[in-house]
Amino acid sequence: MTKRELIGNAIGEFAPILTFVIIAETHGFHTGLIWLVIVAMLSLVFSWVIERRVPKFGLVASGTILLFGMMSIVTNNEFYIIIKDTLYASSFGLALLGGLIFKRSYLQALFGDFFAISDRGWFILTIRWTIFFLLLAVSNEIARRALVPELWIYYKLAAVVATNVFGFSQFILTRRERLPEANEWGLRVKA
Repeated sequence: MTKRELIGNAIGEFAPILTFVIIAETHGFHTGLIWLVIVAMLSLVFSWVIERRVPKFGLVASGTILLFGMMSIVTNNEFYIIIKDTLYASSFGLALLGGLIFKRSYLQALFGDFFAISDRGWFILTIRWTIFFLLLAVSNEIARRALVPELWIYYKLAAVVATNVFGFSQFILTRRERLPEANEWGLRVKA
């Protein structure tokens, strides 16, 4: 992975949610939702242009935004896009837990192209992300029940920031568990 691809991934991840928050704040939840779907799809196109491939995780994330976003748009009911986060996080958490039970690292299958770390590192990373995703699902359910959609947007933004802070904090582990072909942070990055 090149530095250009890393920057492209970061833009692809943040552009949809930032667009959603800004448009929802200025033009309403429904309009923000329409732009969330549009920008999520554009992020996939952007990934294809930059990398000549679409990252597996990006495809899953954008696919769920498209599915649940379109359900919310068509029904004019924000429930679907909000419940998506609970279903998304709990599905990942439970899938990772299942992998741990069967001694498989689904994270390695998704992110093995990006990280070159030991099997021990993948196991620890999987435990951490399993717990994080399950906590994220619970927190979204609490926010979904306690907040109106216009306030839930800020929970969503906070959840995205927390996810990225948590993710970046895992570089300590990937640095410690890196394989010889990785850079100092455990990434498979080329100049």
